[in-house]
Amino acid sequence: MKRPKALFCDNSLRELLNFRKKVIYSYVEMGWNVVLVAPKNCDYVPDNPMIKLVPIEMKRSGKNPFQDLQYCIALRRIYKEERPDYIFHYTIKPNIYGTLAAKTCGIRSSAMIAGLGYVFNKSGIGNRIARWLYKFALKFADYVLVLNKYNYDYLRNRLVSEEKLLLLRGGEGVDLVHFCPRTMEKREQDVKFLMISRVLNDKGYQEYVDAAKAVHQVYPNVKFQLLGSIDVEYPNHVPEEQVKADSDAGHICYLGYHSDVVPYVVESDCIVLPSYHEGLSRVLMEALAMGKPIITTDIPGCRETVEEGKNGYLVKPKDAKSLEQGMKKFLALTMEERQNMGRNGRQKAEREFDILIVIGRYREITNNVI
Repeated sequence: MKRPKALFCDNSLRELLNFRKKVIYSYVEMGWNVVLVAPKNCDYVPDNPMIKLVPIEMKRSGKNPFQDLQYCIALRRIYKEERPDYIFHYTIKPNIYGTLAAKTCGIRSSAMIAGLGYVFNKSGIGNRIARWLYKFALKFADYVLVLNKYNYDYLRNRLVSEEKLLLLRGGEGVDLVHFCPRTMEKREQDVKFLMISRVLNDKGYQEYVDAAKAVHQVYPNVKFQLLGSIDVEYPNHVPEEQVKADSDAGHICYLGYHSDVVPYVVESDCIVLPSYHEGLSRVLMEALAMGKPIITTDIPGCRETVEEGKNGYLVKPKDAKSLEQGMKKFLALTMEERQNMGRNGRQKAEREFDILIVIGRYREITNNVI
């Protein structure tokens, strides 16, 4: 009997594995063959014969229509060769060109719009064209997965018909076994704040640096760490020389990119994400699962993770002063109060963000086909 086959298409192999590895391997456990299609920007080699990697060339943020057409043609060729039973697309170009390629091959697919990024938040002819292409292409998807109610309401009927929209209330979920509370090694009592994200302006980089400067005037020994890649292909990335200057000045400690964030989260006291827009932040869910208090902005995709004063604090977006005040509130807590926040966060993760819930929703989609 022929095994069913699922294909996952993203604009980054590293991000595909970071965010969806548990979902991918759940299909292997069900007896499916799996194909991963993405630019190969990490050293991953499939560790299971049922997983196949097909690297593809693409310009993630390029706006050259001929390059995009070549990408669509390349996807169509891969889809015709692989003949998967179902395809899941992620991020803008796979969602648009992958969905169109799947339609021309007679293969059913779904797309995920994780967050309303610059295509939806910025004006300009290029972004208007991208929104029109989105609206056209997603007519051919079975479902469009979104990660918070605000995005659901925004996209409903404006871009996607309501019957196609599927809200994952717990976001993309988190592996509660891997991300679990662990004992912190004994160290000095200086508090460590840790921001984990791509180094982008719209992740709140400048607010984090400015708040760190202000807090240092009162608490000079507090540490502000930053973990994540400098994504030079993203239109609003922070230049490497600026990150280096802020790090050299002692405002922050830039740790670079590391595929395994667990050791850094373990050694931190509080996870900070002053983002401008999110789907539903995986970083914050992982922090809660590991029993860490969080400070984040009061926006869709972040506010869902916070129960104010119980597991963290919400601050105003694009407001370094508000972020500074949130950090000072945390610094004023006793050790016992911080630990209680961490326990409350873990309980919230167990209730709302278990990856097994998300895997169940994926299975519902493909069970309709197979």
